[in-house]
Amino acid sequence: MLARGARPARAIVAGQGLGVVTRATSRSDRVPPRAAHPSRVAAVAGFHPGFLVTDAPDSPHRLIRDLTAEVHRGLAEGDMSPEAIREFNQALDAAGADYATEVYPGTIHGFSMSDTDAFNPSALQRHWDRLIPLLDRTLAND
Repeated sequence: MLARGARPARAIVAGQGLGVVTRATSRSDRVPPRAAHPSRVAAVAGFHPGFLVTDAPDSPHRLIRDLTAEVHRGLAEGDMSPEAIREFNQALDAAGADYATEVYPGTIHGFSMSDTDAFNPSALQRHWDRLIPLLDRTLAND
């Protein structure tokens, strides 16, 4: 079930590799494909996510220990506290994942969705500037 206003994850498949792209997703649909098939997932991109670090046993940061994908997180200001960003990045470090976590300046949650008041055209362009090369790098030789 998606939270109100959430967008479902999108999968991009090339050969044996899989790229997962999420925008403002609910916690319930964010990590399972990556956690269930970590060796098949080559790229993970998430934009203005929430609830990546919680106290729950199924918190996304606890489910990525076997992740081998390259990861990009594009955060709006206020999406995650500095402590939560640090904890999520530590989980990615422990998994040995290549990753980038960026806070997009001057944005609020939902910046990539043109049908919302949060839409920010320059942040959307930055999102594409990060996403396309990520997918090209990770899925091109598959």
